[in-house]
Amino acid sequence: MGFSILWIILYHAPFNIDNTIITTFINRGYLGVDIFLLVSGYGLFFSIEKDNNIRHFYWKRFIRIFPEFWFVVFASVLLSFEPFSIKKLFTEWSTLGYWINGQPFYAWYISLICLLYLTYPFIIHYFREKPIKTYYTVISLSIFFSILAFTIYDKTRLVAFFSHLPVFYTGTLLAWSSKKGKEIFHSTKSIVISSFATIIICAILTYFGKNHAYGFRDLWNPFICWFFALGVVGLLVSLAEFLDRIKYLRYINSVITAIGYCSLELYIIHGDGYYNNVTQYEGLS
Repeated sequence: MGFSILWIILYHAPFNIDNTIITTFINRGYLGVDIFLLVSGYGLFFSIEKDNNIRHFYWKRFIRIFPEFWFVVFASVLLSFEPFSIKKLFTEWSTLGYWINGQPFYAWYISLICLLYLTYPFIIHYFREKPIKTYYTVISLSIFFSILAFTIYDKTRLVAFFSHLPVFYTGTLLAWSSKKGKEIFHSTKSIVISSFATIIICAILTYFGKNHAYGFRDLWNPFICWFFALGVVGLLVSLAEFLDRIKYLRYINSVITAIGYCSLELYIIHGDGYYNNVTQYEGLS
């Protein structure tokens, strides 16, 4: 989580670096969102397994997201150059605005995870009984409804929801495998090799999508990011294990972990407050 929020902030940062490798890395910062979702799906499984009370589940998510989100949105509305509107404030506070008219676009991720969290207890009910079957059903429906939303209804907001289901529930599947003691990889070396292979394949597919997918690029990219996130997380896990073995470098893990604990708050402040208003002021200057 800590790495992903730092990557996202770098991606949105208004500066250029005259280095091809660093620039390429920063320009892929949108992958931080997919890492967020992968890790969220992983952690959410253990959370609901520990306390199966749905009301407790929703309350924890509500307290985790909305107080600071409401504060930042309210401040953003006050600082904006538009007339104050109760209707606008309500649609933004409730996250319904994004699904209705795509506004505010800067809150799209909060709107996305709220919908994911809202539906999670219902899907996990079937997942407990038949995890593999439920997982592949979710993936299949995700692809089907993404194509439907993109080609027929031209609703990219719905595509954003359906196309991110795979990476989110892949996290849940990995958590279930971990709980059952099913090792997917038997060594750090195999994780590194598999992660590098995944990233290379995704880079090739991304190039293909950029140059040959034409109008389907917006549908193609989210699914590629799903596998990209898996590869990056695999490398990060291996790197964390390596750093933890070295006395003076293990503090890096501690710092990244500490940032991860407040990653959602940082995202809300950065995305909904700072980044939105800074770009507005820059547009006026």
